[in-house]
Amino acid sequence: TPVGNFDVVAFSISFDLDVVNVPRMLLLSGIPIFAAERPDGPLVIAGGIVPTFNPEPLAEIADAFLIGEAEEAVRPLAEIVVSAFSRNAK
Repeated sequence: TPVGNFDVVAFSISFDLDVVNVPRMLLLSGIPIFAAERPDGPLVIAGGIVPTFNPEPLAEIADAFLIGEAEEAVRPLAEIVVSAFSRNAK
């Protein structure tokens, strides 16, 4: 399945230089780079140590950030996303 067909695309960014790969991967997937250009999705989420300490370089690209430890936050985030998509599908 092409990446652009998913409702949510998430990136775990562990190293500063990986930030430059996010726009490249979006572009190669046919997904607009800037959040403002994606009114119909997919939702782009950035997490990992880099955005936890400094989300600013991806502020115009990511729709949301997962700040902190993923082990504690992924389940609540997934529940929020599923709930939001369920409401929009009705």
